[in-house]
Amino acid sequence: MTAALTETTRELLAKVEELGPRFRARQRELDTTSTFPFEAFREATEAGFHKLTIPVEYGGYGYWRPGNFSGYYRILERLAYWDTN
Repeated sequence: MTAALTETTRELLAKVEELGPRFRARQRELDTTSTFPFEAFREATEAGFHKLTIPVEYGGYGYWRPGNFSGYYRILERLAYWDTN
């Protein structure tokens, strides 16, 4: 059984799909130069991914709370697909 996606999860997954090709395009250079992916972290922060597990009452998305694990894992799975660094 697959849990239904919330509107928030759909929006965040769309952001992952927008950023993902950029993350992947930089991987070879980052690996070759042993460089930290500062630009990817900046883009992920601007997209709000740093707030995934912060409770909603503190301005986050509230993932990783009872009943909200599925969306969190779906977002992480897509991020990992695009950026393996």
